[in-house]
Amino acid sequence: MTLFRRKRVLRNKLLELMQERERKIGRRLKQHDIAQFAGVSDHTIINWIRNDVTKFDGQTIERLCDYFNCDVGDLLYFEWVDAEDTLSVDE
Repeated sequence: MTLFRRKRVLRNKLLELMQERERKIGRRLKQHDIAQFAGVSDHTIINWIRNDVTKFDGQTIERLCDYFNCDVGDLLYFEWVDAEDTLSVDE
């Protein structure tokens, strides 16, 4: 038997913040520059852009907020998703 329940998943708005900044300054942001400022690898920034982050580091969050001059709530949010639970039922 499969049951669905709702759960919260932490997501980020890095891509949206990047796009907003690019519109304001009139040029593309370099992922490498953001990574250097935040003290992380380019691959980590790519994971953030794809919303494929499984572990959120406080220092990285602080530095990204500093880079984009925003609050944590502007960078991170909860999204409700359906989670599938499979139960074994004896027949």
